[in-house]
Amino acid sequence: MADFKRIIMAHSFISSRKKTYLAQLSELASRNGVTLEWEEMSDGPDHHTIWQVYPIVNGQKWTMYIQAASNKKDAKEKSAEDVIMKLRGL
Repeated sequence: MADFKRIIMAHSFISSRKKTYLAQLSELASRNGVTLEWEEMSDGPDHHTIWQVYPIVNGQKWTMYIQAASNKKDAKEKSAEDVIMKLRGL
């Protein structure tokens, strides 16, 4: 886990609509042999569901990066951005 954190801190990420933080984080994990999964939880009625998501890195739950949104995709993107920004001190 600590190794992936160091890798994230050393990597140069870009803010782009073409390449999301989620895509960049997933690619970085894949290139470095890191298993990156996402825990997804939903709450609320169908017409107003809130999704909460956080990463699981090599089996370790990174719950400190939990984020919520009205859909899974946005919640994952927000969580990935949170990981990157917090670890890089931004």
